[in-house]
Amino acid sequence: MEIVYFVANKPRIKLGLGLLLVSTTLVANAIDFQAVDGETACPNGYAQVSNEIAINYRDPACRAIANYPGARLTNKNAMSGSSGGCNVSRGPIDMKMPATLCYRAEFQVSNADNSCPDGTRLATVKEAAILNAQACDALKGNKWYIARLANQGAIGGSGYGCAVNASESKPLGNSLCIKP
Repeated sequence: MEIVYFVANKPRIKLGLGLLLVSTTLVANAIDFQAVDGETACPNGYAQVSNEIAINYRDPACRAIANYPGARLTNKNAMSGSSGGCNVSRGPIDMKMPATLCYRAEFQVSNADNSCPDGTRLATVKEAAILNAQACDALKGNKWYIARLANQGAIGGSGYGCAVNASESKPLGNSLCIKP
């Protein structure tokens, strides 16, 4: 039996039933959140937080907007601050928000299977799915890369549609690492 995990209504992860619990663990400090005043562009190297990221990284995202009653997310969505319960909107919010919530995740490719340089660790299957655009961008050196993820997962480069697989038993030539 397999379970498919969807991100933004697109299938991104095929999960074997035995891997489901392992793949749902996120390491919160792998993403650097930052709130900026007003509804404005994020600083260089940062991107605006989506609903999927805000929901899956709720606590650290909420801590980043602690000084605001709420913050703008992508597609006119919003997240309330801790006084509002850190709720994420399920649709566009037209009211002006006092801040914009931004994030940065630092992925890099290692040229060895199941190995990352000092100061990094293997990205998880869920991180590679939720942060798929950034993970795929890290593999841009070769669109046919297939890189190892934590717990025997794998992600393919753009030639493979940046698909994430929760289980890959074959040896791989690369690993996708993330800076915690």
